[in-house]
Amino acid sequence: MIDEAGDAPDGTDVTVAEVWVEDPQSPDGLLLQSYFGKRSRIVAADPLGPGVTVVVGPKFKRLSKGKKSLQLTAPATVCVPPAPS
Repeated sequence: MIDEAGDAPDGTDVTVAEVWVEDPQSPDGLLLQSYFGKRSRIVAADPLGPGVTVVVGPKFKRLSKGKKSLQLTAPATVCVPPAPS
């Protein structure tokens, strides 16, 4: 679910794609990053809204197949979008 779309903050320099999360090892960030290819990065940053922020740059071409799941070594809680009403 896309909550909001717009331009990245001034001074943002992204070549391909970045996933902005508070914790770069969070499962939601790692899973999402898999859809943006090997040249994408996970960045420890305050997301611009609830959940995870994705910023794409001029060399981003298309989404990758990505992972459907991750095997975790410890319990984790991630945000889940609300069910459609």
